[in-house]
Amino acid sequence: MNLALSIFTVVAAMAQAPVIVKGTYTTGRGPCEWLPDGSRRWPLLRGFTIDTVYRGTVRARYVGLQQPAGLSEGTTYLVLLRPAPPALEHLADPDAGPGLRGALGVDEVVAVFEQRR
Repeated sequence: MNLALSIFTVVAAMAQAPVIVKGTYTTGRGPCEWLPDGSRRWPLLRGFTIDTVYRGTVRARYVGLQQPAGLSEGTTYLVLLRPAPPALEHLADPDAGPGLRGALGVDEVVAVFEQRR
């Protein structure tokens, strides 16, 4: 019964996701950002290095998340997304680097499933 429920959950989530990628979760320091007072900061970036694109136009090598929860560094995940139009443009840009401005909000993430080997 749990297997059938899990398959139903994945299929239902896939129907809602125009973008599906497989990626490895990573964290790291982002590019330097200048603040209005002249100081600098290096934000903490959290997101996925994209390994495979299954659905959607994704040419960026990285997709960031604003509020990831419960994800393990170095683990591979199937990531189902419903990005807003500005985020779609960011994902379609092969030169888009990691940064907070392109990070997806919680409402743009349909589901994240750990890939088991």
